[in-house]
Amino acid sequence: MSVFQIMSFIIIIIISSVFLHTHSADGNTYSAVMPQTVTALTGSCVQIPCTFNISSFEDKRNQAKSIYGIWVKKKPQFADKDSFIAFNSSKNIIKGFSDIQMTGNLSERNCTTVFYNIMMNHSDFYYFRLEMEPNVFRATFNDSSKTVRITVKDSPQPPELKPTDLKPVMENTTVSLSCSAEAPCPKQPPTISWSYIPESAHITTQLQEKPDKTQSVFSHMTFKASYMDHKKNISCTATYPRKSSKDSTVETTVMLRVLFSPKETRITIDPSASVSVNTSVTLTCKSKGSPSREMNYTWYKRGQEMAIAQGKQITFNGTQNNAGWYSCTAQNEHGKQSSAEIQLTVEGQDGHFMPLIVGCVGGIVAVLTLSALGFCARTRTNRGDIVGDKDSLHQAQDKTIYRNSTYDDVHNVTTQDNTISDDYSVCERKTDHDTGKDQTEEDDHEEADGNTYSAVMPQTVTALTGSCVQIPCTFTISSFEDKRNKAKSINGIWLKNKSQFADEDSLIAFNSSKTIRGFSDIQMTGNLSERNCTTVFYNIMMNHSDLYFFRLEMEPNVFRATFKDSSKTVRITVKETPLSNMTMHCMYSLMMSTIISLDSPQPPELKPTDLKPVMENTTVNLSCSAEAPCPKQPPTISWSYIPESAHITPQLQEKPDKTQSVFSHMTFKASYMDHRKNISCTATYPRKSSKDSTVETTVMLRVLFPPKETRITIDPSASVSVNTNVTLTCKSKASPSREMNYTWYKRGQEMAIAWAKKISFIVTHNNTGSYFCIAQNNHGKQSSAEIQLTVEEESAFSQRVIYGCTGGLLAFVLLSAVFFYCMRIKTSSQAHVIGRDQATDKNSDMVAIYANSSIPISKKSEKKETDDLHYGEIDFSKLQTGDVTREHSNNGPQTEYAEIQVTGRNNKNQKC
Repeated sequence: MSVFQIMSFIIIIIISSVFLHTHSADGNTYSAVMPQTVTALTGSCVQIPCTFNISSFEDKRNQAKSIYGIWVKKKPQFADKDSFIAFNSSKNIIKGFSDIQMTGNLSERNCTTVFYNIMMNHSDFYYFRLEMEPNVFRATFNDSSKTVRITVKDSPQPPELKPTDLKPVMENTTVSLSCSAEAPCPKQPPTISWSYIPESAHITTQLQEKPDKTQSVFSHMTFKASYMDHKKNISCTATYPRKSSKDSTVETTVMLRVLFSPKETRITIDPSASVSVNTSVTLTCKSKGSPSREMNYTWYKRGQEMAIAQGKQITFNGTQNNAGWYSCTAQNEHGKQSSAEIQLTVEGQDGHFMPLIVGCVGGIVAVLTLSALGFCARTRTNRGDIVGDKDSLHQAQDKTIYRNSTYDDVHNVTTQDNTISDDYSVCERKTDHDTGKDQTEEDDHEEADGNTYSAVMPQTVTALTGSCVQIPCTFTISSFEDKRNKAKSINGIWLKNKSQFADEDSLIAFNSSKTIRGFSDIQMTGNLSERNCTTVFYNIMMNHSDLYFFRLEMEPNVFRATFKDSSKTVRITVKETPLSNMTMHCMYSLMMSTIISLDSPQPPELKPTDLKPVMENTTVNLSCSAEAPCPKQPPTISWSYIPESAHITPQLQEKPDKTQSVFSHMTFKASYMDHRKNISCTATYPRKSSKDSTVETTVMLRVLFPPKETRITIDPSASVSVNTNVTLTCKSKASPSREMNYTWYKRGQEMAIAWAKKISFIVTHNNTGSYFCIAQNNHGKQSSAEIQLTVEEESAFSQRVIYGCTGGLLAFVLLSAVFFYCMRIKTSSQAHVIGRDQATDKNSDMVAIYANSSIPISKKSEKKETDDLHYGEIDFSKLQTGDVTREHSNNGPQTEYAEIQVTGRNNKNQKC
């Protein structure tokens, strides 16, 4: 082979791979688009999306008198003996399947087909063939890209939950989860439900079309992550309806991990918060945090500024020194939280002198007790009478409370509820009584030739614009088997407006013998040979309001009759607004066989409609049902609030009148956390001509339970000054809350101190201590933890400072007074001496003596006026500094006076 030939061959291959059109022998080109493979579920159906194109299609369509679609199994050769024609629309041939419907319009190049009741032996290759007669175009789309392979499985594929690997998220971050389940049969799509729905969640569910034209059910849930959602398993469950067996359920699960700072931090004490001396005590700091493995714990004690320990637990022996108030702080990388303070008390005293002190005090108390024995006995007697009266009063109150309790009321209501029927039953019984016959009873009718015939169909069916409606229909006629054997064909006809078949005002909406359709599509899904006339009206619109009559024809001229009496008449009524449950139920019993088509669907029925209060831990059963007028396009049901213990089972149910509804049953054990939660059942109806319609019904769940989370709050705080007004409040969750009783106790007092939710008093040293309360209703009671009320005392150091300052000030004042008194005496003495010297010797010079002078003093004066005058010695070693001289220091050099000793005959010393 030459290089040129090789290159030509490669070019041909490339062109062939790029040029998707197939050429026929006559030069026609044709192509088709369909998925390469589809997966079906046994007992369900599968839809093959299919479109095609051929050259000059419009011209060929105008030339052709008829267009037929054919599906060939296993081999594309139409005339091959090994090939198998599964479906041929020209002759209405269906082989190997219970039903095949070409839902696409061949005139618009749409060859979409639905294969019903798929079985395991249906797995194979299928080829589409188009025939435009007479002899305009005939071809089988037989290349590999135009072949579809149907793979049948006994169990569906689990839904796809994204993200598949859910990473940890921070608290309050918006989380988005999407769940998609394949819908190989869009007329019987799976329903999607979620196992865990956070309180802030918003869910949207819809049917989506993928690029290959196959469809899937898609549910999207968004919510804000809370620390309560940490480590919750979130499952997406897909439930597939199946005709031949039970519905199949598959699920996919992911775990939600939330990162958050410590929450619910608290302290536990083992063995208790009040222990004896030398008992080993363990304090544990408990907290919820994520990540928990990186949590740090720090311990504090009231009165100590610094932390006393690190670690989740601390253990020590109980002594008076380590008794007191403790708190802990839990911290991780996202934040920290401190616990409430908890008090550790140690019963008993340390020291060897304790028994002696106790003995002495005990002896004194014994003497005082013996001396006041008579008085004490009389006081106890009077007190016992008062207590007895008080107990009797409380017993009387207790009896009144239980006699009027909500529990008794609920029990009575429940007993009565068992004997009362709902609105539907009452209305139905009333209608039966008025008409005098059962609405589902067959009425026999007789023609002139003696034939009798009857039909059974629902009295009322509710439809939705843009959707479809199925009319379950069965009939019987006299000697039907003989007539069926004689007849060459059996045809079903639906007449609009009038029952007269030949009337010019009547309109043939559907005739199976001539394929006449006044709707976009009407399909008689029932087999007339088996007395089944069930029919589906597709794409219901507002202009379809009218009367419709069913007619049966067995040819040639075997049997012809229109079921025209009032019980066999169908009225399609299109209304703009939905009807209430009560109105619909009564219309069901009072109206003739009617189809009511609404622009908005009827809200689902949630039972029980009046949900009574239930006791905690009681099993609750809720059922939600939504009408499915079009079973091939049933609504999906979802719940707004799903308790953690809930179990949900959805299914498609058939009612006695052969109409169908979607039913979802939820059971769970009631918890006090579910109290006053609104539970909504939402039905979403798929619509072809517009957006899906969503309606819901809501009930409120009320749970009866004993007090929970009982605790005390103190306003303004647990540590206040003397004479401060304090309010203690006992808080608790319970149902019914209006019948709550509160009792207050103080440690050290056996009797209750108050009966109210709040108590207020002026703080003194006598009413400080540990308080706790008990909350109680008809279903139980709960005690709060003790809380300590303390008085803020002035510290000893502050008192010593105040006393020291006061004493120092008094001492300063006293010393100042003494000092000034002494100086005053000293000044007066000096003035007296100087005056006497001047009087004795007026002519003598004043001798100024300076402290720094080194001049010796001698006796130089020879003048003597009296023998009593003597000159004393001046001692410079005894210098004194007087305040009086300092007062004159501003006028000159400081002068200091030496102590002068004067010696006379009387040997007297004068000294200050």
